[in-house]
Amino acid sequence: LPDIIGNYNHVSVWIELKAPGKRSTINAKQNQHQRQFLIRKIQQGCFACVTDGPEHLRAVFFRWKNAASMIDRVAILMGDLPSERLTRLVTQQDTFQKKQR
Repeated sequence: LPDIIGNYNHVSVWIELKAPGKRSTINAKQNQHQRQFLIRKIQQGCFACVTDGPEHLRAVFFRWKNAASMIDRVAILMGDLPSERLTRLVTQQDTFQKKQR
């Protein structure tokens, strides 16, 4: 289960907390169950996200809250999840740079 569970105006809220700058760790192999859980909750109409600080959480929440439709809400939350592909590319680049040293 995520770190924070709640309810806002009859909508379930699920928030996974990460250290500052570590949102992309949701894509790590050992955290795939967390990512899949959040995706399922988003698809069910819940507010579900991974955050690394109050500013990010506030921004995502207000975009979600002010969305015109359920489809827009889902798109906002899915778009906010750190990209699996980008995380893999950054990890590969870091590994390559370490080998070059």
